[in-house]
Amino acid sequence: MASRTFSKHRRKKRWVGQEVEVSVSDMAPGGWGVAAYKGQRLYVTGALPGDRVTARVVRQERGRLEACVEQILSEGLKRVAPRCEHFFVCGGCLWQHIDYPDQLRLKKAMVAFCFREAGLDATCVADVIGSEAIYFYRNKMDFTFGRSGTGQPALGLFESAEKTGRRKKRGKMPPVFDVTQCWLQSDAANRVVAKARNALRDAGSQPFDPETRSGTVRSLVVREGAFSGQMLVQVTTGSDCAEEMGPVADAIAAEGVEGVVWSVNARRSKNAAPRSQVAIRGAAQICEEISGLKLGVSASTFLQVNTRQAEKLYEIALDFAGLDGTERVLDLYCGTGILSMVLARESREVTGVEIHPQAVADAKQNAVRNRIENCHFLCGDVLELLDKGELDFPPDVVIVNPPRAGVFRRVVEAICEAKPKRVVYVSCNPETLVRDLVLFQQGGFQADRVQPVDLFPHTPHCEVVVQLRPC
Repeated sequence: MASRTFSKHRRKKRWVGQEVEVSVSDMAPGGWGVAAYKGQRLYVTGALPGDRVTARVVRQERGRLEACVEQILSEGLKRVAPRCEHFFVCGGCLWQHIDYPDQLRLKKAMVAFCFREAGLDATCVADVIGSEAIYFYRNKMDFTFGRSGTGQPALGLFESAEKTGRRKKRGKMPPVFDVTQCWLQSDAANRVVAKARNALRDAGSQPFDPETRSGTVRSLVVREGAFSGQMLVQVTTGSDCAEEMGPVADAIAAEGVEGVVWSVNARRSKNAAPRSQVAIRGAAQICEEISGLKLGVSASTFLQVNTRQAEKLYEIALDFAGLDGTERVLDLYCGTGILSMVLARESREVTGVEIHPQAVADAKQNAVRNRIENCHFLCGDVLELLDKGELDFPPDVVIVNPPRAGVFRRVVEAICEAKPKRVVYVSCNPETLVRDLVLFQQGGFQADRVQPVDLFPHTPHCEVVVQLRPC
């Protein structure tokens, strides 16, 4: 038995550590270059289609081989000089060294790769709609207050293990580097980050460690209205530290921000709902306008980070819905209801469904603010509401805009059974998108139009809008 176990372990790890020379032929989600080697498929980080590289296999899990580039022997795509000084350490803008038109072609290839892998027709994938602004486009940036590689407090982003060559330590957070200028947010937002960093250092603040419960500060989030120009800053700590936060908030407020919000979250995950959240300087919300809708944006409001490109996304979803003013629309995973309200202007009635109570509260408030009376919102899990018979079935049109995990099989089956005229699927993850499209196909719906939209220049992420009709 022992020898058999050893043999299995040796077979499992036999690829790890090997250096191979391969030609990269395709692009997979996450920005992985795809290559073949001795009958195995290899996913290579840092490689692009057309590249010839030597790569070292670093991971082998469930038949998937992952490797990192050791040397680029010949380039399939020309690299350009990145604008950002942090590019070679930051894990954010993985593609800033690629011309933007090439980035769009890579994103189309990535979506098409997923369609082929799922046995779907990849020829229906349209060219990616690019972003007019490829710098300074983010309306929100989340900075971590952690420790640098030398152990000093730093306010910025995590170092990329692939770029720096540092080995990831299981259970340990990667080092944080100070961001002096991020090209994805405005100069005004960069000044706020710099002022906050100095204030935290003057206060002697230490990064909060959820394991030992030591330290205080966890993160800084800067939100900026793309149209209003108003700014809201959220400081999250792991403990109550009012005396420490006072001078920090004063320094940030001096930069002319609309408000400073203090949140306390002592849980292991920095993304957990805060125990408390209060505006300690100025307002708790800023104003923004998207697709002609006036919105109140709080520290916890979900918005697409590229406002102007989000408007294009909503326009495409509205076009794919094919509304004539008579339809009853069901908008599943509706978030704060922006798309629901866009649809309500062109339909008889819209019902939005969302699991997060704060998002539903924001959606209802925004509907009142914009005097939209034919748009209603339900708070709850889509699957549970469906099983209880509380959803308004059968709808004429269904919109699904799920998180990265996609749609539950039972939800897809219920939609197919309801036989709406059209289904519009808005996806942030092409891998779960194609999985769900196969289920829709089995339920009698086919994808007519597939439109990728780039909301995240310089990254391998891409939104995709799909129109489905009964076969």
